[in-house]
Amino acid sequence: QAASMLDLFNVRVAGIDLPNGSAWAIAHFACLQLGIPQVPLPPFFTEEQRQHALRDAGADALIVAPTSDQYVDVRPLAHPPVSLPRGTALITYTSGS
Repeated sequence: QAASMLDLFNVRVAGIDLPNGSAWAIAHFACLQLGIPQVPLPPFFTEEQRQHALRDAGADALIVAPTSDQYVDVRPLAHPPVSLPRGTALITYTSGS
């Protein structure tokens, strides 16, 4: 489900806002398969840290679990694109980023 939605929306960079579990792993591997750089958001990030990471990476979509770990939703974001090194697969932010 995540892969087809990401491909359908022509996602450039995807944020992943899911708890650890099967949905997170599927979203992660879907992004890898499609060559979409991803920005995993740690659950302890504040809203300000989350927005900074998504904006800084140029994320144009956010993968979320609307009701459970069984289903995901892809929400569009309006962040402008940024230049990423060719082959970027994962952009990791820490609490000190």
